[in-house]
Amino acid sequence: MLTKNWGKNISTFLLIISLACCSLCLSSCGESAEDAAKITENRQRLVELENQSIDDIQMQMYKRMDQERIPLLQQNIVNNCINPEASRKAFEGCVFLGDSVTYMAHIAGYITQQETSAYYSVHLKSCDEYVEAAINMHPEYMIFNFGANDMVMFGSNAQDFANKYKERCDYIKSKLPYVHIYITSVQLPNDHALAKNPGMHCSKEFNDAVKIMCEQNDRVDYLDTYDLAPKYPELRGPDGIHFKDAYYGYFYARVAQRMFLQK
Repeated sequence: MLTKNWGKNISTFLLIISLACCSLCLSSCGESAEDAAKITENRQRLVELENQSIDDIQMQMYKRMDQERIPLLQQNIVNNCINPEASRKAFEGCVFLGDSVTYMAHIAGYITQQETSAYYSVHLKSCDEYVEAAINMHPEYMIFNFGANDMVMFGSNAQDFANKYKERCDYIKSKLPYVHIYITSVQLPNDHALAKNPGMHCSKEFNDAVKIMCEQNDRVDYLDTYDLAPKYPELRGPDGIHFKDAYYGYFYARVAQRMFLQK
């Protein structure tokens, strides 16, 4: 895929151009009128490619990937749920940043390990190395999913949380001028978890602040997943914060629908 093997893809691409040039040279002897026309057409394509930057070529590849996602998702999202294999294919070219909720999604098989830049207890203030790792994968899309740890780290200060998100997004966009960032909702823990962690009650305020921040910034969108956890309470983990594997089928179906089918 593109993000994991960017250097490999470019090398392959350049090799294809070289082989094509050799083919043109070899074919120039004894060519028919039809062959000559085809060779002329291919030469023109090579000239066009030679005049394009790597970023231009990358964007063309991304566009093709986006076109391929649509039928895949239309066939594999059933009752607002997607299976792990289809989810992994649908999110090629994407990178997921987050905490243990995102990390456990790759364990459940809904996203690949190579496209996951997340781990237990990570929050927006402590994710420098995860952001750098994500940037180095040159993704078309980044999907952020933070919140549980941040409601503790930021206290009830939703604006500070949104400001930190903006700082992260501005930095990423300065490094990747073509990337599009999506920020998913901070999930409210269930009553059992809130009783033990009263500082995690402010998810709605955090989401409202992030939504406003996204509306004020280009290439950063808020992706509302807030209703999913209360809609499927049986898919909560024992701690009331994390989720069972099946939850991710609904979560990533929602993310894919909003990103690719409802543009």
